[in-house]
Amino acid sequence: MHFPAQVIPCSVPPSDFSNVILTVHDMFPFHSNNNEDAAWNDLVMRSLPVQAKKAQAIFTVSEFSKKEINKYLGTPKEKIYVVPIGTQWSEAAFVPSDILQRNTLPAQSYFLTVSTLLPHKNHIALFTAFKKYQQSPDYAGEKLVVVGKRKEHFTDICQALDSTPNVIHLQNIPENDLRNLYENCKGFFLVSKLEGFGIPLLEAMSCKVPACYGKGSSMDEIGRDAAYGVEPDDIDKIAETFAIFSAGGKDVELHTEQAFAISQEYSYAKTAETYVQIYKSLLKK
Repeated sequence: MHFPAQVIPCSVPPSDFSNVILTVHDMFPFHSNNNEDAAWNDLVMRSLPVQAKKAQAIFTVSEFSKKEINKYLGTPKEKIYVVPIGTQWSEAAFVPSDILQRNTLPAQSYFLTVSTLLPHKNHIALFTAFKKYQQSPDYAGEKLVVVGKRKEHFTDICQALDSTPNVIHLQNIPENDLRNLYENCKGFFLVSKLEGFGIPLLEAMSCKVPACYGKGSSMDEIGRDAAYGVEPDDIDKIAETFAIFSAGGKDVELHTEQAFAISQEYSYAKTAETYVQIYKSLLKK
């Protein structure tokens, strides 16, 4: 039995865990700065160490998460299998939408970031850098489109969002709108301090968009030297990357093409194939 959602349900008795595979996407609840959902964090921190110890195998989505599982749970590395995921658009056709017209956004007139507004996503640093870019002579009038759910109890993030000029905040948009935003933006930013995989980065790369990401977690495995990696707290470098994407040029085009090539290495078809191979190897044991 394969449980792909971070914990084994309480209905499964511990005596049956030896026949269980568990997917652990990330170890966010074990990081002290994670205060998004106290009840969920408590459940994971109480349940996961016991479940991971008894399960036959642990699947995860990146080498970074594998190291974190080994660090926080003590799970032997040989028991942890890395199975990268893909994007929902790997084999899907492009569906046009009028999202740009509805928000008065000409193509190539905005930058994009996609993620729920949480502390580890580092939006405050991104907004600070965007303000700095707007004050520079390189600023070409672009807006910053922020796609992601707003959490009112994170008042500092909400205040930073509301006080940053030329920001458009969108929540709960359909998939075809999101893809159109990716396809038509001038550059993408995900300067998170912590990611278990980094699907939005992969989405941007697959749409042939110049992409900037926060170094130091799983996104290093995806972005490599093709996307523009920055230290998450380096406001000057993030602001500089806004200017680089605005100016464009051959170097940006080269990086974007290299990033697109990397994105083609990932798909859910490959994920499924890897699952099957590991299932077979575990059955032989």
